[in-house]
Amino acid sequence: MVNTHDASIMSRDEDYTNKTLDTDLEKVGTCQLGELEKTVGQPGTKRDIKSRQAQMIAIGGAIGTSLFVGSGQALAAGGPGFLLICYCLISLLVYAVITAIVEIGTYLPVSGTSMAYYGTRVISPSIGFAMGWLYFYSFGIIVAYEITAAAIIIGYWPNTIPTAVWITIMVVVVIGLNLSPVAVYAETEFWFASIKVIMIIGLLEPTTDYPYGITTILR
Repeated sequence: MVNTHDASIMSRDEDYTNKTLDTDLEKVGTCQLGELEKTVGQPGTKRDIKSRQAQMIAIGGAIGTSLFVGSGQALAAGGPGFLLICYCLISLLVYAVITAIVEIGTYLPVSGTSMAYYGTRVISPSIGFAMGWLYFYSFGIIVAYEITAAAIIIGYWPNTIPTAVWITIMVVVVIGLNLSPVAVYAETEFWFASIKVIMIIGLLEPTTDYPYGITTILR
């Protein structure tokens, strides 16, 4: 039996589908966004990110800062088997979340939307409001977390430069990249992600038992 709430959602979705069936879904947005585009005459966002940049951004995004900062302590406490089991469990959770996001994004392919919009559309405006602020807070606090982790990594090597100087430089770089065109951001992120991949390879290579590995040659 379909309750009243589900019937209301199905009715709204059916009306939405009928209205947008003969339109270009790439240009469909919320009512406010659609009216704004008609008034200003902007075609929407520009797709200046290349395929190689998008692929490397995805790979670099999968390599978190905790891999370089906190994995050593977990490895010493639980061992490699414990880390592998935890990785598999977290991967299942992430897979479930990403699958749900992809499914609802495919069902409602509206340009310019976010998780807050999906929460408002499917559940309630209160959930959408809460999700919007949660995303704002999480993406805002992650900047300070990443900069602090980078300062900790730099502090591993002896140097006479104060930590505050490194933090200031990183803050300026982050703000500058966010104010730059998307092509500049994508190219910079491509090379930063490449450095991450090179560091991962550098961490894995010494664990091999090859008699003529890179570390043996360097020695």
